[in-house]
Amino acid sequence: MEYRLGTRQDLDAICELIKLAIEEMERHGIYQWDDVYPARADFEEDIDKNSLFLAYSEDKLAALYVISGECDEQYSNGKWECDADTAYVLHRFCVSPQFQNKGVGKTVLLHIEEQIRSMGYKSVRVDTFTENPFAQRLYLHNGYVSRGYANWRKGKFDLMEKKLDNVRTYRSILEGTLNTRDLGGYRISGTDKYTVRDRVFRSDRCEILSSSDKSLLLGRCIRTIVDLRNEAEIRKAPSAFSKDRDFQYFSFPIIEGSVPPDRLEDVPDSYMSIAGSEAMKNVFSAIADAPEGVMFNCAAGKDRTGVVSAILLMLAGVSDEVIIYDYVISREYNKLRIEKLLAEHPEIKREVVIANEKTMISFLRLFRDKYISAKQYLHDLGLEDDAVMRIKDKLVRP
Repeated sequence: MEYRLGTRQDLDAICELIKLAIEEMERHGIYQWDDVYPARADFEEDIDKNSLFLAYSEDKLAALYVISGECDEQYSNGKWECDADTAYVLHRFCVSPQFQNKGVGKTVLLHIEEQIRSMGYKSVRVDTFTENPFAQRLYLHNGYVSRGYANWRKGKFDLMEKKLDNVRTYRSILEGTLNTRDLGGYRISGTDKYTVRDRVFRSDRCEILSSSDKSLLLGRCIRTIVDLRNEAEIRKAPSAFSKDRDFQYFSFPIIEGSVPPDRLEDVPDSYMSIAGSEAMKNVFSAIADAPEGVMFNCAAGKDRTGVVSAILLMLAGVSDEVIIYDYVISREYNKLRIEKLLAEHPEIKREVVIANEKTMISFLRLFRDKYISAKQYLHDLGLEDDAVMRIKDKLVRP
């Protein structure tokens, strides 16, 4: 099963799937959906919000679903176990009649749960029509619990919740940081190869370098450090690598992105500003010229580091889903840092500082609209083909 975001070019196929699904439900005496809901306009809005996903099996549209943090006010009727800010909501989940009774519903549902889990949420919420025994069975058999009821135009709906108990515990590679991670180990799209481990690390700031952390980095031949923070940030929290002769330390301040925007909607544009920073040529040149492994960092390892990581993973050829995953898990690594920041600065909006899936989706779209590809972007920075290949070779074995 392959998954991707829906686009406006998919609307005809989406509406046709919904039409067939409605006919199949009515054949079983289930009158849940009709020509009023869900309508084409609903899916247009979902697409514009980057919340509609399509599932394909052998190039055929097998299912669609919408996930978001938004829900109807009647969700307040539920006696939920998990708080609303740790829950994500599943809407308009539909399996093509051609793929029903073949285990596709469960397969896609498990994928949805893993997608929501990777975003850092702890539960899934969904409403199901009480007169649709097939949907009721799917959710009940997969661990969903009724938390109350809502009443809409078609009748009574069960408000259900599944707690994602197996939320992964994320630990930084280095004990002196919170968000040091390896860009290796990701599958390269269309191949059976994976990005090379222990060659490129992404990280937050490192103020104290323990002997064990130093041994780990040197043991993995990571000796080049690229610091993306601005001068004020470095003065406040000097890098532990700046005076260590066993490492080659570079400071290439990226001013853009050092202060979070006021609104979540502005974050993708902020990331485009980071990508357009004059310092980026030096950053990628240092990565290309690093004789062995390299680690780059900003303050929290999310924004400036996230942009550099996304571009590197694009160049390596991994899927957008992987790039998005690599970005959003920063929210888990940075959980303590975020809570401290919000406590000290209540004026900052939580949604802006937490890595959000939609932010990276929008950034990737904006990036490709302007630069077409990571390779073209690096050429636009002024890097020659040889330098681009040396960057790629750090993550992809020939």
